[in-house]
Amino acid sequence: MATSLEKSGSDGGTDSAGAKCHARAGTPVRRRVSMSVINFWVDAGLLVLLVLLGWESAMLQIVFLVPTLAAGWTLWALTFDQWRDIQFATLCSLAFAVLVHLMLHWNWICSVIATQIVQTRSRPDEGMQTIYGVATLLAVLHIIAAGVILALVFVHRPPG
Repeated sequence: MATSLEKSGSDGGTDSAGAKCHARAGTPVRRRVSMSVINFWVDAGLLVLLVLLGWESAMLQIVFLVPTLAAGWTLWALTFDQWRDIQFATLCSLAFAVLVHLMLHWNWICSVIATQIVQTRSRPDEGMQTIYGVATLLAVLHIIAAGVILALVFVHRPPG
């Protein structure tokens, strides 16, 4: 997400000598976006998605009747089922944003687990951290899948 900015050589800023030399020659200077700014926007997106999911959930519980009786009811030209689909899409977006958030903080998470919880002197190398992260993601996905499969097995359908 680097942006290209042209700097004038007389701005008196804190650019390095090499960057000032390029700026004087009229060559664009590349600036990197800091990790703090990326973390801020990911966290801001998480907050927006969480608030949106909360509003959608409350609206589905309060505004609409019981789903089986809500046939024909609409809110802003959307039916209960369409709002429920939007709620699920928001939930999936929130889960993806949480995953990105965890990926951005994975080194810190591994450090805290290694030094504060397991109480070792050092954290694992980056290769092992990646393996632990992928294994954790796969374990979570398998737990969710197992829960869905169990629900499919034990659901009671009406006769007919």
